[in-house]
Amino acid sequence: MTIERLWRSLLGLAGVFLVIGGPLHPKSNPALSFEASTANMLADPHWPLSHGLMLAGELALVFALLGIKRRADLSLTLRRVVQVAFVASILGVVEMTFHLLALFDREALLAGTATPVLTAHLTLAALTYPIFGLSMAALAFVGARGRMVGGASIALLGIVGGIMDAASAPIVVLTHNQQFTWLFMGMAPLALWMCLAAVWPRARIRIP
Repeated sequence: MTIERLWRSLLGLAGVFLVIGGPLHPKSNPALSFEASTANMLADPHWPLSHGLMLAGELALVFALLGIKRRADLSLTLRRVVQVAFVASILGVVEMTFHLLALFDREALLAGTATPVLTAHLTLAALTYPIFGLSMAALAFVGARGRMVGGASIALLGIVGGIMDAASAPIVVLTHNQQFTWLFMGMAPLALWMCLAAVWPRARIRIP
């Protein structure tokens, strides 16, 4: 079976992993400094499981988008949106790998010394989240036309989730303002959109 035929299964799998992994993410403590709160999260036993599941979800999403990208019935606009989302998802896998491994920099963070893995994660997050979130919001919007990917009834989940996700890392990472960590919850409606889009009624054929 070709990957073009597997995109629905892969998109649903991505959504499931993200829906499960996201809520397991340790919560920040706004009463502490950004560094101290981050150190507490890195020490949480849920950190490896949460980020391992999200990394698996993002890997599944890469292949789901590859499958969508190879479909012959996409409009030109949708094909371009999927291409951007595909590249953004690859960058997301790289970022999430550093995100997962950042736990090894906890002692250095507490000691005030260099934290190369954590710093790479935060830098990549501030750069990649906007591209990923906005491209996925665009995919939900454009994909709803003709039910190419999902449909109009669920598009708002992907749009709102994608926009929230796009804003989360730049705001929190660049300002260290933990009052905005609720924006990271945008992954929940976005992941739910993935699950629903995976089983949404079949699209009618459109010629590019």
